[in-house]
Amino acid sequence: MIDHFSRAELLKVERPSRYLGGEVNSVVKDISKVKLRFAICFPDIYEVGMSHYGLLLLYDILNSVEEFACERAFLPWTDMIALMRKKGVPLWTLETGSDVRSFDIVGISVSTELAATSVVELLELAGIEPLSERREEPFPLILGGGAAMFNPEPFASFFDAILIGDGEEAVLDIAHLVADAKKRRLSKTQLLDELSTIEGVYIPSFFKPIYENGKFCGVKPLKKGYEKVRRRWLKDINKSHIPSHPIIPLTEIVHDRLTSEISRGCVVGCRFCQAGYVYRPVREKQTDGLYKEIMNSLDNSGFEEVSLLSLSSGDYTGLESLCRALFDRFGQERISLSLPSLRASGSYNAVLDIMSHLRKSGITVAPEVATERLRRFVNKPINESEFLEIVREVSALGWRSIKLYFMVGLPTETDEDIDSIAGLIEQVVNTGRKSGQLRQVNVSISPFVPKPHTPLQWERFAGIDEIERKVEGLARKLRRLRVVNLKLHSPQLAQIEALLSRGDRRFAEVILEAHKNGALLDSWNDLFKYNVWLNAFKQSGLDYEERLKEISTDAPLPWDHISIGVGKEFLINERERAYAGEMTPICRYESCNGCGVCGIDAGERYPSAFLSDESFAIRPMRSHPPRHSGIVFRYRVFCTKTQEASFLGHLEMKRILERAFRRARMPLKFSEGNTPEPRISFGQPVPLEVESSSEIFDVEFYERMDPKEMTERVNPFLPRGIVLYQARPISPKDPSIGEQLVGVKYKVELSPLLQKMSLARIEELVRDFMSKKDVPFVKERKGKERLINLREFVEKVELQEGAKLQLDVRVINGMQVRAKFILSAIFGLNEDEVLQLRIRKVQNILADSYTRNRRCNT
Repeated sequence: MIDHFSRAELLKVERPSRYLGGEVNSVVKDISKVKLRFAICFPDIYEVGMSHYGLLLLYDILNSVEEFACERAFLPWTDMIALMRKKGVPLWTLETGSDVRSFDIVGISVSTELAATSVVELLELAGIEPLSERREEPFPLILGGGAAMFNPEPFASFFDAILIGDGEEAVLDIAHLVADAKKRRLSKTQLLDELSTIEGVYIPSFFKPIYENGKFCGVKPLKKGYEKVRRRWLKDINKSHIPSHPIIPLTEIVHDRLTSEISRGCVVGCRFCQAGYVYRPVREKQTDGLYKEIMNSLDNSGFEEVSLLSLSSGDYTGLESLCRALFDRFGQERISLSLPSLRASGSYNAVLDIMSHLRKSGITVAPEVATERLRRFVNKPINESEFLEIVREVSALGWRSIKLYFMVGLPTETDEDIDSIAGLIEQVVNTGRKSGQLRQVNVSISPFVPKPHTPLQWERFAGIDEIERKVEGLARKLRRLRVVNLKLHSPQLAQIEALLSRGDRRFAEVILEAHKNGALLDSWNDLFKYNVWLNAFKQSGLDYEERLKEISTDAPLPWDHISIGVGKEFLINERERAYAGEMTPICRYESCNGCGVCGIDAGERYPSAFLSDESFAIRPMRSHPPRHSGIVFRYRVFCTKTQEASFLGHLEMKRILERAFRRARMPLKFSEGNTPEPRISFGQPVPLEVESSSEIFDVEFYERMDPKEMTERVNPFLPRGIVLYQARPISPKDPSIGEQLVGVKYKVELSPLLQKMSLARIEELVRDFMSKKDVPFVKERKGKERLINLREFVEKVELQEGAKLQLDVRVINGMQVRAKFILSAIFGLNEDEVLQLRIRKVQNILADSYTRNRRCNT
């Protein structure tokens, strides 16, 4: 579908690489040979969706079945949405460019309630009616899932079916059933009836919300024996494997690394945390199998960072032994190891010591609150001295920054609690200064949002004014600490999230109204339209202020028919314990608290089958990564950047090449410092509007390589349009490409220009330009303007057969002028007109390494 846009149109949208597809390790199947096509969609842009572990996991699982074809689609950015609507181009998948609406199943992963309007936009862009009741045909089946679906009611009107819980096994059950239903030509009602028999599948049309005088009174089941929907959860987490061939994104994504889930669920049970309740119980992967999976995925990807994903990575039984096992390879190849967040209590000295010897990633700790009273309320056991010991260790081991998460607006919170946050942050700053190199403390403040299936689901949402007052007071106290960077997540955005989190089915009307009036991609602060949402509530006749208040524990809740395995009575009891200031012990280390999810009795020991055994040997760790001799082997490499690859930016191209070299197991030389980088250097970046059959870069190795072998080993791991076609050794003392570059040759296809003017007129304009001695031009660089003579930079302009033009451009004192500016000056073209020309860089002209007078072609 990218072919529906001209090159000029693609060059005008932000990051065209989002829409190209064709990434290394993406799966393209012959659709004539599959029984079911599944489009897995994400209601946010590529960079966010490609960072979503669950989406990539399901993609891998579905494509592992020969008869299924799974493809990806992401919501475009606003500029591309406008272009698609203008041209009437429907949403397409990246693998084959097929219309999303042509698939059998359209699965939409909803990770946040704030994606509500984006779900509507995604369906509309795909040419699919957003409301399920208006879709009569069984296919495509619109399937919802994701973390925001534990209260599915605000989204229920948009989906035919919703998966509640873990998807690894359920998605295959659904796919097999739908493939069979296609064969049997079932109606939509028949299909939904059969889907309702799969554990974890919620069919909204089989439940009817009840209202009296505008008040929600409950949900009535319409199918006998289908009164509640039980969350699907994977009993053996070892059955969930990291994708063995992770897709290598074309552009930098939010979490641009290999993600490896080491456990699911959390040991603590913080009373505000939805994930800690809906992903119970804690299930750990066996360390030996995990180690093999990580090694295999690294071999097939070339990522430079691995993240050990978990709600509480520090509590993983085999963490130290796993980190020690990973160290040898990570140290040699300068791969960094990251943990999403450390619990603010416990001992991580050994793990931090291992991480300190690797390429450093960020360290995050989530104290959340700063007083013992509030810790007891939220059930977050923190030993303050242990927390400060973590800070001390992090600083002493060379980290220069640390990130802290805190929460405001919690029930029973006082100004003293807020003041204590400032006091704790000051202790962090002082501890870091005394212990080492800590130079920056990034503090993230999030408003408390009451979430379904938690003990605090009944609480009120604090007012926006109250939250802002408290944070302003906190900011004043921290102002003198210059190393502290304080960030408040928008209270207005949190308020809408709170409303959607506890909403009922009537909220679909609010979502549609907000979308109609421009609400879209609401998780993005610069796009969030608070007043549009308030207006939508007003137009829908729903009192949003009433829905932010505390809810009685006796009142029916919109999600009462969704069972996560934790009983409502347990949640009420936990709420009472919170107000009584009582902690609930961690069941993994003591005994069962009787939440109900494991099916064992209170007082029994935690099931050992859910935990990793500790038989994986703790290996001795080298004190430093292996060092190689100081000898450097430097190579100059020549490659293409054509077709779709021409839309890649300079940094995107560099990252793709680095990962290809890593995957090919090249002996890369790295820079020194906390974040070592492969020593790969380019000359001047080629602009997006220019294709190139003559890109050059230098790469340094610690071992000698045969140039031909190098290109043959790396090429299979590059996307279409990038081909290494030559490499040769050069001296480490040779000047850089930028120092040697004296000129660039271009070929320009003038066919679009012939629609505007005759060939004779083109020849006249070329002669006129070349006859001039001075062509003033304002060159911008890094926000500064400089007046130059454009004519000095042009050595030759020559018309050739086939409506082509050769343009030879000089590089003067390291300065280059883009070909499009020269063409605009010659032919009097505006930006849109010049972008319609196809410009190809065909040759770099390098000065001789020694004389810098003789020119050699490349």
